[in-house]
Amino acid sequence: MLLGEVPFAAALMPTGTPLLQAVPTDLDLSGAELELSNQFGRETLLREAVATWRAEHARANGGEEPADFVLFDCPPSLGLLSINALAASDEVFICVQTEFFALRGLSKLMDVVRLVQRRLHPALRITGILPCLYDSRLKLGREVLGELKSHFGAEVFARHVGVNVKLAEAPSFGQTIFEYAPESSGARDYRLLAEEVLSMGAEVEPKEVEPKREEALVILPRAASESPVES
Repeated sequence: MLLGEVPFAAALMPTGTPLLQAVPTDLDLSGAELELSNQFGRETLLREAVATWRAEHARANGGEEPADFVLFDCPPSLGLLSINALAASDEVFICVQTEFFALRGLSKLMDVVRLVQRRLHPALRITGILPCLYDSRLKLGREVLGELKSHFGAEVFARHVGVNVKLAEAPSFGQTIFEYAPESSGARDYRLLAEEVLSMGAEVEPKEVEPKREEALVILPRAASESPVES
């Protein structure tokens, strides 16, 4: 899809969750940066693919948007794939593990976001910072959470995602946390986070919370060999 061989719409796959579609990937995505390095306009390939998808859907459906939300799940690196995702996005949610090195890496990520704002996408903005893998029993976790709130204030989501073994187990069964363990603390954290995000959107522009379209959400997963640090 990034190389233009397949249109965005054709790459979409259904999932077990109603109104949710995904663009899947595999280990081959790990080598994408090398293949894209010589492409003209390589930083905006994803933005162009999404823009084409939106325009084609709008023409065929009386101007209707193809999705309520499009989420890009970025790799824990600041390479070409992450730059593409930032250039294609309107907002950034930053997931920060409540540990010392993740806190230091946050400053580097903020520099990259500012660079993308200057060079590629002036309208890009950071909507929220999400503390994750938080363990209230650990002094370090409490200290890092306190530092985040001290430095970024209201930009830190009120709901943080705690450590929960069910979140780690769910992917091995090919299920979301809401399918695998809907009553777990991990599912509760993400459900409350989703409600917080929707309420933020409602403050800016009132809209129906219940999705009306067939493709309500699109997720582009990171490379399978990577583990999440930010998204």
